[in-house]
Amino acid sequence: MLKTYVHFRMSVRGAVYRKVLASFLLEIAHQGGWWYRIPKMSTKVPHKVKAFLPDKIMPHFGRVFGLTEDAAALLLERMELVSINSATNLTRVLPKGWEQLGAEFGVECLVEAQKSRVCDKDVWYVRLGRVSADCLYPVKIWSKYKKSASSVVLPLAIGNRRSTAFVTKELVSILKDSQLFDKLVQTRYFGSTDCTIDLSKIGRTITSGRSQRVVRSCKEPWPGTGR
Repeated sequence: MLKTYVHFRMSVRGAVYRKVLASFLLEIAHQGGWWYRIPKMSTKVPHKVKAFLPDKIMPHFGRVFGLTEDAAALLLERMELVSINSATNLTRVLPKGWEQLGAEFGVECLVEAQKSRVCDKDVWYVRLGRVSADCLYPVKIWSKYKKSASSVVLPLAIGNRRSTAFVTKELVSILKDSQLFDKLVQTRYFGSTDCTIDLSKIGRTITSGRSQRVVRSCKEPWPGTGR
């Protein structure tokens, strides 16, 4: 029986956003990479949200750039790497999109989406950059961390000034003429409102009012490091 293959098409418009992410991957190509949980839009009220323990060592993708999880999910939707149901906010990962991101910009070795069984849940993670041989699988990282938290060391190249520059320069530039920013400032985020990244370049003051929910403080300690 012949198998039918459906080509996953990605739009030219979305490529503008994907190119920014690809550029970041190339920037950290020679630095230590890491695994991050692919973000999902919030579907629960604050008091029902429970902390996901593996986030201590493998935080959500948006944390890399100081973005809230909702904001990061919206950006990945624009990059066509996840899809979000407008009625329910349910987020679906598009693995083919992640594969084509690598092929599209020649960064196959620097990005990989992988579903892992962690804490009795099927969770999607994405690898940004290169990782060592003992960190090839999220499930093994979590298992190692549970045995000894000090045995797992997060990379220093990600989550610092390089990531901040990504948000304040590259990412901001693609939001100037987009309605995406309006969605970002409306994301439901129930955490810290301390904000240090200035996105006013796109005509809004991100450091006041409801806009504070979009970006998390870069001064907040990185998970597991205390820095």
